[in-house]
Amino acid sequence: MAILSNEPYVIIHDQRMRDHDEQRDRDGYYGHDRHHGRDHHHKQHDHDKLRDSIEIGANFTGATVDVSGFIPPDTNGAVGPDDFVELLNGVYSVYDKSGVLLERSSLDAFWTTAGVQVDIFSFDPRVLYDPESDRWFAASADNPGQLNDFLVAVSNTSDPTDGWQAVEIDSDPNDDHWADFPMLGIDSDGVFLSANMFPVTTAGVVTTLVAIPKDDLLQAAPSIANVTLFDDLDSTDTGFSAQPAVAHGTSESELFLSDYLTSSGFLKISSIDGPITNPQLDVLDRLVDVPPASPPPPAIQEGTSATINTLESRFSSSVVLQDGKLFGVQSIDDGGHAALRWLMIDDPMSAPTLLDSGIIHPDNLDVYFGSIAVNPLGQAVIGFTGSGPDDFPSAYAVAGTLVGDDLEFGDPILLQAGTGPYTAGNGRWGDYSATTFDPNNPTHFWTIQEWSAGSLGAREDLWATQVTEIIFDHHDHGKSSVCSSAWNDLAI
Repeated sequence: MAILSNEPYVIIHDQRMRDHDEQRDRDGYYGHDRHHGRDHHHKQHDHDKLRDSIEIGANFTGATVDVSGFIPPDTNGAVGPDDFVELLNGVYSVYDKSGVLLERSSLDAFWTTAGVQVDIFSFDPRVLYDPESDRWFAASADNPGQLNDFLVAVSNTSDPTDGWQAVEIDSDPNDDHWADFPMLGIDSDGVFLSANMFPVTTAGVVTTLVAIPKDDLLQAAPSIANVTLFDDLDSTDTGFSAQPAVAHGTSESELFLSDYLTSSGFLKISSIDGPITNPQLDVLDRLVDVPPASPPPPAIQEGTSATINTLESRFSSSVVLQDGKLFGVQSIDDGGHAALRWLMIDDPMSAPTLLDSGIIHPDNLDVYFGSIAVNPLGQAVIGFTGSGPDDFPSAYAVAGTLVGDDLEFGDPILLQAGTGPYTAGNGRWGDYSATTFDPNNPTHFWTIQEWSAGSLGAREDLWATQVTEIIFDHHDHGKSSVCSSAWNDLAI
């Protein structure tokens, strides 16, 4: 991660395996479609029904680049019982569900207040609320470009303003690599991390996965005594950017999903299995056949020839496990434009099969940095940024329902229109976003998305985040194959 000084902001450049990706893209042109599920291009049905069953609740602007000081923000946040926590590069914020700001500090101050030392600065934060423990969990890394630590925090109560406690985990005990793009997952037993590991000296690029017993973090003084580090993994073992699943209610196996060889028609699933205090890593024989797709090109935007960097086809935002199915969203090229592809993978633990997928690419709109959430009633929301020849970078979402094995989304919903072009940081955007559902009312989804809040010819460096509540009519869910007794007391 090269750090460029561009006062008053810090511009973070994600370390990507450019040579590897270019070779992968060349190989992908010769891939064959081995997909046995259904792929729906622009798959959106029953638009009027879906539109009538959705309403927008709270909808407010979060932090901006002037508050954060970083480009890009690495847009992330999660909803809990009473609050929404926003965790971005440079800033930590807590809002009540009407959008009132309750607490704010710098990201570094968040970590130091929680009890850990931050070297240089912290970056690439993630946060999740865990309904099983009634706690929040956060992760980040520090000291970019040099030997560094994973930073992990747990809230003291379900109220994030009651304080946090944090621990540091050496990202590489061999002192050869530093951790970039840390990712966060969770299940009933553990909290899980993964990262792309870049050389400090002359070693090659590798990956690292981490398993932390949740009970150890929930002690009065959080412990890392039983942490398991699977390090120095060849990126072909797990795939690059192996995203751990948000898998509430499951145990014994935590899944990781990588875009692997998307351009050749393969995703890859790995898992950490067994007791959380003695876990084993399984990286064998779980390729998922998908239609080949190339990485997305830069996105166009209104008012300028400058484009938006859409990264590549990695699963940059959380993947979610719901009722034995794994859901994710990735950016791809669709006819020379940036688009999103969502995927639903059946039996991901033992014999993964692409059960359903679709492409989100509205007319005259490039879309990127999507994130997905699926509730136990089979309702789903994907949030994302969109821009085009007549649109500045704006916050959007689509809402859908799962009926049997068929996931159907409605038309894009504009959450916040951009007000000007974005030309800062060579178009750096993202690098991800977040969508979650309310643990107290799963028909209420919350998404946090980045949008351009500047104006043409004036502030063309101003990003902002938008936090939006998207509400399903809970009487309108269909005969979903996804249902959990945890929400059976909902009035239906």
